[in-house]
Amino acid sequence: MLFFQWERINWVKWMPVEVGVLLILILFIRLLRRYRRWNQVEISHVKKSVWKWQEYCGNFYENQINLQFSKNIPIELSSPKIEGNSLKNHHLLFIPPVQGSLRVESVMASSLAICGISVWSIPPKIFYKILAHPNHAREFFLQFIEEHSIDTVILFDHAIFPYFSCLISDHSINSSLKENIRRLDYILIRPFWDLSNIKNFLKLICNPLQALYFLNFLRYRRVFLQLSKFKHNNPDDYTNLSIPKIQAYKQIIRRILCIQPAKSWLTSSAHQQITKWTHSLSGEEFTFSRGDWWFFRNETILLGIIAKFIHLSR
Repeated sequence: MLFFQWERINWVKWMPVEVGVLLILILFIRLLRRYRRWNQVEISHVKKSVWKWQEYCGNFYENQINLQFSKNIPIELSSPKIEGNSLKNHHLLFIPPVQGSLRVESVMASSLAICGISVWSIPPKIFYKILAHPNHAREFFLQFIEEHSIDTVILFDHAIFPYFSCLISDHSINSSLKENIRRLDYILIRPFWDLSNIKNFLKLICNPLQALYFLNFLRYRRVFLQLSKFKHNNPDDYTNLSIPKIQAYKQIIRRILCIQPAKSWLTSSAHQQITKWTHSLSGEEFTFSRGDWWFFRNETILLGIIAKFIHLSR
């Protein structure tokens, strides 16, 4: 009434504009809801602290009740002790995803810590800082795994290729891996190995959330290129998807689980190659029938699959 003469507006003529504004508003609300879905959480049963190793640091999550039992401290929290065939003796190395890393990290790490798992998290920024020098990164991960008795590693999409590239170099393949590399359990979430595995961006843009994640991931593209040069000195040891021979992985992998979303940003050939690679290692693969790249509405199922895999590993 103050700025327009509403009674003189031809609402039928402006109907496409009204519908367009409404659709944009609905899309904005849905994107906001998904972005805010995994908030950073704090829970009384989980103790969060900061670990420091060399010049790097990250977050450490542990079950507060197990900690009180180990120190014979009177328990004030109303929750039963985790005992018997449980997860309490597991030590997990966790590299969270790039998107909303602190929020996703806190939710997943706290959820696993409730089960009694000790979770050592390396934020993406610190992870790529470690990778700045691949040879140094290899020694860092070997020492970190040994020092903290890590038995399970969770890697999201962006971290899989860099992590294995450091542990499995041409030198380690040709002259056998060092004896101090322990065979661990690995959980790979939304696995891909190389930038060539990803669909054309025009296909990703059909799903705005995948496109946004891809744009956020591009800032680490140079790390992939750097590690590719570091790793690909002997092309005969690699497939067309930059995956080394299976024998190299069998020396460091005890059990492996690959979790795929329903809407993947991988090409069909890349997906088939990773499935074949997983089966060659006698690993398990879960592929969701619904849900997008962020496992929206499937977060609890994702955590259940992870907890089950860890629970059955010992």
